[in-house]
Amino acid sequence: MRAQSGDDAHKPLAKQHDLASILRIVHRRKVSNDYTVRFQGAVYRIDRRDIRTGLRGDWIRVEQRRDGTLAFQHQGRWLKVESCPQPAKAGDAPVEPKPAKPCKPAMNNRRTPWMRNWDLHASPPVWRAAALPERPRPDADG
Repeated sequence: MRAQSGDDAHKPLAKQHDLASILRIVHRRKVSNDYTVRFQGAVYRIDRRDIRTGLRGDWIRVEQRRDGTLAFQHQGRWLKVESCPQPAKAGDAPVEPKPAKPCKPAMNNRRTPWMRNWDLHASPPVWRAAALPERPRPDADG
């Protein structure tokens, strides 16, 4: 199929047209409590100057651009971020095991000071204690 007119109808890009932002893949990510965002196995920290109320725990847009760069946006504002260093993985370097803590022997409840005079076996069953006659209570005044 041929065009009706052979004239070139393309217009030049104006200042408001951001081609890098137009040709992108948009992802949504949640901001952690420490103002970091995880994206494709990496952790990015939001710059302190860009932290605003409501940012923590909210969703942001992550634009993955054709040139390989990433852009982060929250409620129409662009955020400056920096990549955080990754913690070492379990298999990267040999990790010396921590020495085991010595185990404390289980305490016998009858030997602790607050349980010294407490013996469940010596007390009467609940039904028998409920049937006991009521004892006169000492007055609060004396």
